[in-house]
Amino acid sequence: MEKFLTCIFATLGLTTACGQQNFENMEVKEFAELIADSNVMVLDVRKADEFAEGHIKGAILIDQFQSDFLEQAKVKLPKDKTIAIYCRSGRRSANAAGKLAEVGYKCVNLKGGILAWKDAGMPVYSSAQDIQEFVNQQLKTYPKSRLLDIYKSCFQDYMGAEHLVSDKQRVKAYLDEELQTTSLDDLMPWYYEPCGVNGQYVRVSIRTIKENLITEDMLLDAFIRSANSEKRPTVESWRDRWHEIIGTIDQMELNLSNYEQDRAYIDSILSVGKYAISHSPEYREANRPHYRIVEKGIFENEIKPLIFTNAK
Repeated sequence: MEKFLTCIFATLGLTTACGQQNFENMEVKEFAELIADSNVMVLDVRKADEFAEGHIKGAILIDQFQSDFLEQAKVKLPKDKTIAIYCRSGRRSANAAGKLAEVGYKCVNLKGGILAWKDAGMPVYSSAQDIQEFVNQQLKTYPKSRLLDIYKSCFQDYMGAEHLVSDKQRVKAYLDEELQTTSLDDLMPWYYEPCGVNGQYVRVSIRTIKENLITEDMLLDAFIRSANSEKRPTVESWRDRWHEIIGTIDQMELNLSNYEQDRAYIDSILSVGKYAISHSPEYREANRPHYRIVEKGIFENEIKPLIFTNAK
């Protein structure tokens, strides 16, 4: 009987096969202190509707019940960071922590889940709050933004690059031309910035190449792998997500230039199964965007360490 129970616990992810837990449980206070560290990523393993109702700030979402949970995790979660995991009560997150620990992640589980987090008076954020925070930051950083530019950053965050990459030589030729025809003065001062509300993808500036922080081949490879990811969401699911985002933006009453015109144009492309658009002319003139979209996990594991090392 004892051996049988051990096997049951192992299946739930609470212990290893030998009966020893392969991750750490933490009380709310310790967990809160831990996630303040930039080397820790917060993972919510609940369902999307639970996440939307309230989550810990900065958390990324991977539903523990999805059949490709581990595949998504390997793409989105860098193994050189501690993964701080939570769910509603701590059970699903313990299961997820066990699975991730078995494939090499260092994991910490929030004991009692987000229920304990709330009971301790810790803050939670709704999707609407996340959207408002992103939009306000976008307009602060890029005052010339129109709704088109907010939309573009959001779909890049959700969908990645605008299209799959089939002609790698053409993509390389385009980047070669861009590098040859732009100077450092033509580029924004940043090396990278997260896309959209959740930052699942990152804009990596070609400045990183021109300053010899990474190679052209490295950025091309990261961009192509990100663009050709098998996990690309459907346009239908993006349309649903955009309706949630625009519903919040409507309530913000931002008085953006060409707002109704841009809103109608976005609705028109989504209605025919498309989603990609260009930056507005005002944004392009003011900000000179020259970047490539890279999935966050690839960026964190391969690109970011080189930027930090070589920029010193």
